[in-house]
Amino acid sequence: MIEFGEGQTIEFKESSSASKLDKEIVAFANASGGTIYCGVTDTGEVVGTSVSNTVKSQIQDLARNCDPPIAIKIEVLDKTILKIDVPESDRKPHQCSTGFYLRVGANSQKLRAAEIKLLLDSGQSGFDSRVNHHARFPKDFDETAFSHYCQLTHISPARNHVDLLHIMQIIATDKKDAILFTNAGVLLFTKQPRMHLPESYLTAVCYSGIDKFSVLDRKDFTGNIIDQIESGLVFAQKHVDVEYEIAGAGARIERYRFPLVAVREALINALVHRDYTFQNSCVYLNIYSDRLEIENPGGIPGGRSPDDIEGRSIRRNPVLADLLFRAGYGEKLGSGLIRIKDALHENENPAYQIAASNFFSIRMRPRIPRTKNLNVSSLQMDILNLLKSSSRELSSSEIAKQLNTSGTTITRHLKGLIGDKLVSVSGTGKSIRYRM
Repeated sequence: MIEFGEGQTIEFKESSSASKLDKEIVAFANASGGTIYCGVTDTGEVVGTSVSNTVKSQIQDLARNCDPPIAIKIEVLDKTILKIDVPESDRKPHQCSTGFYLRVGANSQKLRAAEIKLLLDSGQSGFDSRVNHHARFPKDFDETAFSHYCQLTHISPARNHVDLLHIMQIIATDKKDAILFTNAGVLLFTKQPRMHLPESYLTAVCYSGIDKFSVLDRKDFTGNIIDQIESGLVFAQKHVDVEYEIAGAGARIERYRFPLVAVREALINALVHRDYTFQNSCVYLNIYSDRLEIENPGGIPGGRSPDDIEGRSIRRNPVLADLLFRAGYGEKLGSGLIRIKDALHENENPAYQIAASNFFSIRMRPRIPRTKNLNVSSLQMDILNLLKSSSRELSSSEIAKQLNTSGTTITRHLKGLIGDKLVSVSGTGKSIRYRM
């Protein structure tokens, strides 16, 4: 447990002081449950703490005084460590004396009640930690996938790894002491996840044009989530053109039309944060001649808009997200879209575009190739830079307003950029929009 470390379902506390525990209890109850170990430092050093009946009674009172009250279970381990089990609550949201908290990764985030309610109503927690009654343990357990995960996370797999799987919330025990997979366990460590969750796969398609009429290549990837991420990235690498730049001393730099770092991050986001209860749809990776799109079932949790999610951590499947984060899939909380944005900018691609309703999709446009001998004015460069940084197509009036120039002047310069094939146009009349 100590080797596995803090995360979505584990918290270490050096002291058993009740005044420092209420927000952790509330955060776990509002999420998918978890365990607090008192007498262990953040770095995993066992230092021990008071385990007296008085301390245990104070902690129980603290949980009962939450609103609504939370039922916890306290055990003493090795005479010096308090283990506090906090189940996922069916009476969410809970608050303590200092407010509402929600467990997100290894942190307990303070939120307003309305924010927590929105997240819970939209499926923020529950599915990935829920028991799956179709998969059988250990019959369907994939030892190879588990060993690979342990290598990625630098965990030493015990001879009997049932305890470790419980800590990871990969398995759970029912009232008859039967061991069952959770949905997170099915997605990560079963031999054929799609047999137990039929829509848990990735479809990757490469088209020859800008629509879906002419398919060059198509693959369905049905392995565990880590296999799907890696297979999707290999598919993209195969079908995304690459050019080479010669740097100093003859060094060669590869430049993909779409940066693979951004593609990888978008695949992780789609597979981890999709709505797995959504029937009859999977995650899609679509590569066209003029764009790359990744789409997953489920809109943005919490009723947020696409403009309000960059830099924020919104986890529909928090246990699954935490387990993949430990294996190097996904960076610090809320950084996914920022990493995509930075990778596109560094690779000289236009900004990404997002659409969200019942599905969430992210669109990337090809990098802007280096061209020579084009007579581009300073105003045209301003137009290009504005279009490059925009996450959506712009009208001529929007461009004119942001550049403080007349619409007639902007329209004239746009015609030159369209002629040089630096800007494309869509729509008619008042609906005309421009993009890089």
